[in-house]
Amino acid sequence: MLTLTCLILLGACSGGSPSETPALPAGRPIEESKMVWPEFDSVEPAQAVEGTTVKIQGHGGYLLRDAEGSTLYDESYRAFKLYFDDEEIGELACFVNRCESEFVVASGVEPGEHAISTEGGATIQIEIIGD
Repeated sequence: MLTLTCLILLGACSGGSPSETPALPAGRPIEESKMVWPEFDSVEPAQAVEGTTVKIQGHGGYLLRDAEGSTLYDESYRAFKLYFDDEEIGELACFVNRCESEFVVASGVEPGEHAISTEGGATIQIEIIGD
């Protein structure tokens, strides 16, 4: 009974029935977003041995927002998972269309070509050489 009384009072105070939902303001812009995934530009050094610090640079990693015919760039900081041969090794940090990361080549990595990749599909190769 108390619940029913509260619902009736709530409806009376709000000026409408409890089942009414407020409408969105007329003319509210419809906004669509598209992720511009990071792309790699370079890996330094291109050849490394275990224990080497590898630096990666790239671009992208931002949102394009389309609202009312205008394109807006949301280049705020974002982090994307970074992988070495499909094993997560850290993050690729992107801010204002610039992406960077670094990692240390782990011990026990076999010599040869290896893939560094990130979310969105970017891939770059690095060659691990023996001591």
